[in-house]
Amino acid sequence: MRSVASLRSETQSRSAVPTEARANNSDPRRSRSDERISKATLQLLQEGGPHAVTVEAVASRSGVAKTTIYRRFANRREMLQAALVGLARAPEPAPDVPTPEKARKPPPPKAATGA
Repeated sequence: MRSVASLRSETQSRSAVPTEARANNSDPRRSRSDERISKATLQLLQEGGPHAVTVEAVASRSGVAKTTIYRRFANRREMLQAALVGLARAPEPAPDVPTPEKARKPPPPKAATGA
């Protein structure tokens, strides 16, 4: 039987593994959850700053259970860091890909009034 100290050591070493290494899992459900967590984290950050990003708020916004979030991230700081690192690593769009500014549709033409 293992001692409490050895179990505690295993738990600490598992949580010390970088999130990115833990996330290198090919499970599509995990990838979807990670994307939803990251998207919700960045939205909350943009809307209310770092203090608005809580595990509860991210869980509510993303639809991902708090237990799932806590399995991936030890705390909100780690969650924020992962979302920002993911954003920084995102590739730049190709020059021919429309950006939101280019994709805006012009306003519809005014209807001719018969006078």
